[in-house]
Formats: sequence, C-alpha cells, structure tokens
Amino acid sequence: MTLKEEIKWLDSYIKKMVKAGSEVVVLRSIQTRLKRLDKKEPPSPFHSQAIGLYKEWLRSQSLPDIVDARGGNAMKEILKKLKEASNARTDEAALASFAAILKHWDKVGDYLAKKKSLTDINEKLLEIIDKIRNGANKQSSSNMEAVQVYDRLRNKYNYGDVKDGQMDT
Repeated sequence: MTLKEEIKWLDSYIKKMVKAGSEVVVLRSIQTRLKRLDKKEPPSPFHSQAIGLYKEWLRSQSLPDIVDARGGNAMKEILKKLKEASNARTDEAALASFAAILKHWDKVGDYLAKKKSLTDINEKLLEIIDKIRNGANKQSSSNMEAVQVYDRLRNKYNYGDVKDGQMDT
C-alpha cells in the first residue's frame, strides 16, 4: 500500500468511525502525520555528496564532522536555493556551487567565517554568495580586482607563474 493509499483509506475509515460515534483523535493525529510525510520533498540526489563535502571541509577546518537532522534539513534547503540561483538550474550546478562556497570560504569576512554550521550557512546564504563574489570589504574587493587583472594579463601575454620576481619557464 502506498502512502497516498494509506491516507485515502484512513480518511474513509475516520469518516466511518465518526458516523458510528467513536473517538477519532488518535486517528486524526496519525492522518496529519501521514499527510505531512506525503508533502515532504525528496532531497537532492547529490544531498549525500554535499554532506560528505561539508564533513571533509569541517575536518580541514580542524572541527569535528558532526551533522545532525537540523543540518541535514539545512543542506536540503541550501541545495534547493543554489539550484534555483544557478544558471543551469540543475542539481549538479547546486552541488558545484556549494563546493565553490566551501572552497572560497576565506573570502566571506571575519563575521561570516565564524558561522560554519549548515543552519547558519543556510540562513546567511545570500550574504555569503555576495561576499564571495564581491569581497568582504572594499580592500578585499580591490584585491580581487587586482588578481583578476593580473590573471588576464598573465593569460594574454602567456606568462608562467611568477615567484619572487623570477618567472617559471
């Protein structure tokens, strides 16, 4: 029996019990829980991979890789938001965006950098994306522009990596 069939059967059974004058409070409670389960959206197919990336990132930050149910729900929301915000609007793009957020975490600024739980990331996602794209402050924004100009020049003139004034060839 599927969940929808169980709900339909329970609806008819409750109606029958009400007509018979029986108490149905417990049955209505079960019915409400089943209907809530029926409305639940399935998580992204990349949910487990994203949790794995997050746990790996936590370990790289010298933190324990603990994710509870609230964190799992927050990840579901994060991936949903990133999917909607991506150009491709795919689950793969959402996972790639989440990986990019973790990779560029050093650009979010001191205040947001301390907010490492998935619930905090979910709550501040727009601000985090903005800080990564535009810099945490004017100085880091200017630094990011300088790096972009350097990269364009290096690519245009086909320079290798420059270290201590010496060019690698």
